[in-house]
Amino acid sequence: MPRIELNVAQVATLPCTHSETIPVSYLDEMGHMNVRWYTHLFSSGSTGFMQLIDLGWEKIAKQHGGTFILESHTRFLSEVRVGQTVHMHARLIGRSTKRYHLLQFMVNEDKQDISAVNEAVVAHIDLRMRRQASMPVDASRKLDEFLAEHQKLNWDPPVCGVIKA
Repeated sequence: MPRIELNVAQVATLPCTHSETIPVSYLDEMGHMNVRWYTHLFSSGSTGFMQLIDLGWEKIAKQHGGTFILESHTRFLSEVRVGQTVHMHARLIGRSTKRYHLLQFMVNEDKQDISAVNEAVVAHIDLRMRRQASMPVDASRKLDEFLAEHQKLNWDPPVCGVIKA
């Protein structure tokens, strides 16, 4: 597996969607954060990104909508330990009418490194039918704005190469 070379300063320019200081309860027998908490933190970051694109829980509930993660891939790059603070930063890679391809970076503030990268395809769902549905107009507009901005970045996103919206 090729090593991911990332610049913390570049990643820090992306929207921060969640921050958390790691409590003792997140640790495992190895003395570092257990893998399940990476999923939790990236999920919290995804929720933060949804707020940014106008797909917050209250709004999508009124529209009988929701989101499902269809596929994800996580690269663990550096240990996270108790008391360290991590920030999730989001970069939009692509989108279709019903899905978007999101890359999230877990930046460890204390170590000034990127501890993990999560890549996911997220689908907008009509919860009445439990099927994929087109994104609401406001969310589509905001996704397009983020996509245009993120495509102008002068560094390649470290995608796994298999996942696409």
